Amino acid sequence: RLAGDEPTLPASVIGVASAQGSSRVVAVVKLCLSEDGVPTQVRFIKSSGFSEADESFVRQMHTWRYRPYQVKGKAVAVCTPVTLVFNITK
Repeated sequence: RLAGDEPTLPASVIGVASAQGSSRVVAVVKLCLSEDGVPTQVRFIKSSGFSEADESFVRQMHTWRYRPYQVKGKAVAVCTPVTLVFNITK
């Protein structure tokens, strides 16, 4: 990734997950990029289980920028799974 901050877990989700005894929050996202390396689609393969976190991940991931993926020297659109793992510290 060339630009964009690492996604963060909203504080409210950390509190709820911790109260539920969860040691981590995991989500798996299908991220599609344009020929320019700009996210065009962010869809959940596996939700984190927290709608607030999922909405935040989508917003944050849309700010990411990548070096274009190339095939035979030509930039092409591409999709890939991305696993987001957040450890909850107590």
